[in-house]
Amino acid sequence: MFSRSWTARIRRVEPSPQHTLYHEISKLLTNSAKKIYFQDDFLGERMRILFLAKPTLHFLICLILVFIIRQNYYALRSNNNFEFLLDSSISRESSKYIEDFFKDHKNLLLDDLAKNCVEKFSPVKNITFRKHLDKIRVFLESGSPILNVNNKFVITDNNKIVEIGFFTEGYLKELPVIISKYELNNELANFLTKFTYKTFEKYSVEIEERNRIWFKFKENPKINILTSLDFVPTKQLIKIANKILEEKLNSLKKNRYVSKLGSHPSTSSGRAAAHGEPVEPYEQLWKKSNNKFVADLRFKDQIVIFQI
Repeated sequence: MFSRSWTARIRRVEPSPQHTLYHEISKLLTNSAKKIYFQDDFLGERMRILFLAKPTLHFLICLILVFIIRQNYYALRSNNNFEFLLDSSISRESSKYIEDFFKDHKNLLLDDLAKNCVEKFSPVKNITFRKHLDKIRVFLESGSPILNVNNKFVITDNNKIVEIGFFTEGYLKELPVIISKYELNNELANFLTKFTYKTFEKYSVEIEERNRIWFKFKENPKINILTSLDFVPTKQLIKIANKILEEKLNSLKKNRYVSKLGSHPSTSSGRAAAHGEPVEPYEQLWKKSNNKFVADLRFKDQIVIFQI
């Protein structure tokens, strides 16, 4: 008697790109399926039985995919049912523009919608979506306003230049005001944001042009520091320049005005004193004088002092 045997050759077919996710899930479930082993008492052979046959696996995968899509539909595509939770620094008018922008682009995927919103509204730093019941909650974080330029524009902490109306009045009141004749651009914004808030508390800043940026000491208008966009002075260097100017002014005041305000008849104060008229204290005359000094920091490794 002859016995016949057949060998079946199975050709593996690679999944198409559109079915990549499907086959990856199938592979994962197949590899993780429980394997059960048992011993046949008569034949003494070990047999392995694999549960979850392929048709069953396919059906189960389809159910999982449908469930995921159904549960996350609102996370994939937007609709009109938004709930906006925007940064409190944003004005009501600007908030309305942002809300209208979302509703006008409701057919976009949420990731694309967020990207377009950030491009449209430059102060916006981050947008997060969360599904809540039948709504999509929109959490929008904006850059904080830190500088007011000419009462027209605001520079934010993420170096964005924004029209002043984007923010509420409450966030604008305490901002340092920069006076600039030079065009406000990204280079100037980056320059100004290098300084701390305390610097702007002590100095008023006026920008004439690229190479003439003034830091005027508020406590004493006779002290001025000059720099340019090409050089950002450190806090320590500004402090040193200020101290040099104070010493220069004190020395000038002491040597020049104390001698002139004596009671000698040749001086105006002396003649006034001789006639019994009140003499204006030299401190007041000093304040009225036009003696102003500048510490010029635009030169490498040196501070140039001059009078204006």
